[in-house]
Amino acid sequence: MKAKQQPARDVGEQFRLLVESIEDYAIFLLDPQGNVSSWNPGAERIKGYRAEEIIGRHFSVFYPSEDVDRGKPQSELQVAARDGRFEEEGWRLRKGGTRFWADVVLTAIRDERGRVIGFGKVTRDLTERKWGEEEKFGKMFRLCPVPLAIVTLAEGRFVEANEAYVRLVGYPREELIGRTVAEVNIHPQAEQRTALMKAIESGQKVRNVEGVLRSKSGEERSVLHSAELIEVGENPCMVTAV
Repeated sequence: MKAKQQPARDVGEQFRLLVESIEDYAIFLLDPQGNVSSWNPGAERIKGYRAEEIIGRHFSVFYPSEDVDRGKPQSELQVAARDGRFEEEGWRLRKGGTRFWADVVLTAIRDERGRVIGFGKVTRDLTERKWGEEEKFGKMFRLCPVPLAIVTLAEGRFVEANEAYVRLVGYPREELIGRTVAEVNIHPQAEQRTALMKAIESGQKVRNVEGVLRSKSGEERSVLHSAELIEVGENPCMVTAV
């Protein structure tokens, strides 16, 4: 005997109840323009907005201002519409502006003719995992016997330096962090520093490039530089090993 098929409206109601019972994931719908059209309890818990506060607003409100300025929300809609799906991990905003690290899946919803009639979005908060990874990285960075430093690409400003690097250049950590490489003048050959930055900006991995490093005492020594592009709080930076 064949099982009796449930009416589509009953299945739809069961699915709605399922979505509304999920609290670990933000699950919501967007219209074709990116405006929020539904909201589940998980979305309220993760993002902080009640349904009546967010429905009808554009989903770009969940993105940091720098992402909005470069058109990231609209670009994600375009990718999902073209490929059927967009997925990434990145920073998103809660109500009030605090950031959290999110796993995001954006899926295009199409009608019978294949036209995009909206998008489904599922977001998971991975902030605790992110902090755990960064704490582990930070410990390894600090204890590494190889001299390591992290500087911003835009200005060459020190973000971090480990103990081995501090000993090598002779500057206390507090005299490095927040200052630029040019200000402390540890690279007497300006063209060397510029070439290194340009190589990293272009996506190259720098390995064992000869250069000169000047310590706080004025001593200059020949060194080999290796460097790679990383992001710190979504700011492009260079981690360099000497």
